[in-house]
Amino acid sequence: MSEWWSSLRSGGSIGVGAVVVVVASVFALVLALKDLTLEQLGLVILAISEVPNFLAGVLPSLMTIRTFASDPEQVSALRHGEVVGGTMALAVGAGASMVSRKWAPFLGCAATLAAFLYQYEQAIRNPISKPKDMKAGATR
Repeated sequence: MSEWWSSLRSGGSIGVGAVVVVVASVFALVLALKDLTLEQLGLVILAISEVPNFLAGVLPSLMTIRTFASDPEQVSALRHGEVVGGTMALAVGAGASMVSRKWAPFLGCAATLAAFLYQYEQAIRNPISKPKDMKAGATR
């Protein structure tokens, strides 16, 4: 936590703007949740739970990203995956908002997406300097 906080305070890798967006999205979601029926709340939960699934479909794990993020070509492919997965996640939020006639599903997806994209960007901007040779430590 202290590394993240130090990075944020110094205007580090992601910056204050992204944190403000996440906090504002969560605040808006909390306000939007107060007047929901159980059915509408169910749509919010279903929509939010799809965000990581879309991202996992087009992006590798955070560990894998840190391993290969030193190559600019790989970073470009990762950012493309963020756009594709993010677009699909927001589309589900928009669809659930249309069905429920409430903004909460879309706001929930946006807040969840922002939190995940923050993690992905942290991994991209902090690659592992030298990947270890997987065969070097192997025993037979």
